[in-house]
Amino acid sequence: MFSQINPQLICNLERLGLTENEAKAYVGIVSLREATAREVHELTNVPRAKIYEVLKVLAKKGYLEIRQGSPTYFRAVDPKQVIGKIKDEFINCAIEALDQLNELSYELPKTSPVWCIQSEWGIKNRIREILSGVKEELIIFSSSPELLQEFEAELKKNWKNPAG
Repeated sequence: MFSQINPQLICNLERLGLTENEAKAYVGIVSLREATAREVHELTNVPRAKIYEVLKVLAKKGYLEIRQGSPTYFRAVDPKQVIGKIKDEFINCAIEALDQLNELSYELPKTSPVWCIQSEWGIKNRIREILSGVKEELIIFSSSPELLQEFEAELKKNWKNPAG
């Protein structure tokens, strides 16, 4: 059953700050609704030696509820609430980090005009920055013109036809 769960879901939860085992355990509990540690272990293959600790961490984060007993049962908190909490914490952390970075008085240094940018996001971000600063003329050479299609509207807005 667990092998049918989209691995992208586990990856997305990891990107939101959960460990792989926490992501698997949370997804397992959501799918089971309510379960014992053993049932979660059997469904998710989170190592038996780690499952109790993983479930305790998820409960401490507020993602699970625990019903003490013999056996102990675990129930997932509504995913909308969990993802909302993660999102709020992420946004607050990002705002705080940006404020702290801005306190460093960052200014773009005047150095070499040639840089090697290796990520697609970085390249697109730099293109946006360049386009926003164009005053008179912009000459573009690109070995991948399809990359510029995303900026077509902005380029047309800034482009003046010299012929009229």
